[in-house]
Amino acid sequence: MIEASTKKYKELEANYSEVGNAILVNKKISFEGEDRLDSVLGQTEIPNDFDLLSIDVDGNDYHIWDSMILYKPKIVLVEFNFTIPSDISYVQKRDFDTNHGNSLLALVNLGKQKGYELVTTTECNGFFVRKEYFHLFEIEDNSIDTLWDTQGETPRVMQMYDGTLVLSSDFRMPWNGWKVGKLDLQKVPKFARQFGDSTDVSFFKKVLLLDYNRIIKMRE
Repeated sequence: MIEASTKKYKELEANYSEVGNAILVNKKISFEGEDRLDSVLGQTEIPNDFDLLSIDVDGNDYHIWDSMILYKPKIVLVEFNFTIPSDISYVQKRDFDTNHGNSLLALVNLGKQKGYELVTTTECNGFFVRKEYFHLFEIEDNSIDTLWDTQGETPRVMQMYDGTLVLSSDFRMPWNGWKVGKLDLQKVPKFARQFGDSTDVSFFKKVLLLDYNRIIKMRE
């Protein structure tokens, strides 16, 4: 059991005080060097093909699994961001100051590269087994749409002719409950939205749009 937080590590010690064979480590796992998962596990007697690895770090789960070379657990459980649709492969940047998460599809693709197959999911966790054990589950179709049966409705972003962004539906952000309306996500302010092929645009607005576009490009 590996815990980065000093406070939570004390709780971990209390919870496992009567478990004689539990190995507890207070360390923040990284992608390289002595804090890489391979290096930390290498300081224990855990075999290279141990039974179950669970990765849940709220962001860099993909990169931590990707960095494992020496150890090949039979089962790998990895958390994913359940708000990302099943057809999108999204990997957050390799940065511990970022907490975006990764899509299930990205983890499925990584698993295949490492010799693993998806066998089941919860709402936000994917379970992968080494390919040589996959036949034991007698799964005919292990596609995401078949195995991720708790996938929710994720709104899509549409762009209107005049630059207005419209979500396909209202939704609530799952981590804080805030409501997001169909028109809440905008890049272009209302005064600068204009259908490009429109003939009914005043000279003043054309100049305003040119200045606004110039400012946006400078910022980017």
